[in-house]
This record gives sequence, structure tokens and C-alpha cells, in this order.
Amino acid sequence: MDHKPSHREMTSVLISELYGRVMSQRDISKAFDALLSNLPDLVLDTPEADTVLGNFIARAIADDCIPPKYITIAKEKIETDHAR
Repeated sequence: MDHKPSHREMTSVLISELYGRVMSQRDISKAFDALLSNLPDLVLDTPEADTVLGNFIARAIADDCIPPKYITIAKEKIETDHAR
């Protein structure tokens, strides 16, 4: 998360390319769930981690790697203020 925007873009492209071949929608959702639950710790190292993670999730939705309803489901499951 603390890399250059171009590196984050390459990561988003990688997620999109791996979707359906190596990773499933469930795998990607679980990974985002883990990141969201660890967001308070991530913000300590990278203050803009919440925005960066939000951008990753938005990109995954735009690339059809996870459904738009993921946001609603995640809001209900996540307990930290940073994640909301």
C-alpha cells in the first residue's frame, strides 16, 4: 500500500488477470475482508491505507472480480471505524 501509484495499478491488473484462473471471487473477498479487519494496523504504517484499500476494492468491482454487493456485506461484517 505504500508503493507508487503505478505499482498499485499493476497489482490491480494482476488481481484482474488472476481472477477466474488462479483465484476465485471468494478468495478475493476473503483477502479484502482480512485487509479490512487489519486496517487499523495498516493505517499506522500507511496513513492513507483506507483510501488505497477502498480504491483496490472499487477496481476489483469495476473489473467484475467481486460483486458490488460486497460493499454492503463488508459494512455489516466489519467492526472498525477505519473500514467503514
